[in-house]
Order: sequence, then C-alpha cells, then structure tokens
Amino acid sequence: MEEVIKRIIQIEEEAAEIEKFVDEKIKQKRLEQDQTLEKLHQVLKSKAMSKVSTLREWEMKMANEEVERQQMLAQEKIRNLTQIETEKAEEWVSQLFAEIIKE
Repeated sequence: MEEVIKRIIQIEEEAAEIEKFVDEKIKQKRLEQDQTLEKLHQVLKSKAMSKVSTLREWEMKMANEEVERQQMLAQEKIRNLTQIETEKAEEWVSQLFAEIIKE
C-alpha cells in the first residue's frame, strides 16, 4: 500500500511538473503571438502611412493639374474677350469714320 501511495505522489508531482511546463509553453506562445501581432501592427501602420502619403501626393498632383487647366481656360477666355473687344473697337472706328465721311 505504501508503494501505491508513493507512486500516486510521484505521478502527482510529475503531473504538476508537466502542468508547469505546459503553462510556461503557453506563456511563451502568447508572448510570441503578442510580439508577432505588434510587428504586424507596425507593418500595417507603416503601409497605411505610405498609402496616405501617396494619396496626398496624388491629390496635390491632381490639384496642380486642375489649377493649370483653370489657368488655361482663363487665358483662353481673356484671349476671346480681347478678340471681341478688338473687333468691337474696329467696328466702332469704322462706323466713326463712316459717319465722319458722310459729314
């Protein structure tokens, strides 16, 4: 009977050691997972910042292109208005000369 009790105690001690070993391995795995998740978080954050930077550059490029387009349109309108004013001035001068000649 004493041998059985010793064997039970020995098995309980071995089980406690195994449980302690398993708990330590679980802690290690959790720590590794946390570290991996943190690394992934940093990588994703870096990629997101890169995308934001790229998006801002693209927005600036598009804005610059729109400004250039608007400037070209404004210059075209100015040329058209100048042409109209020149034509009207020429017409007015012609009418004025025509009136002067009639008199």
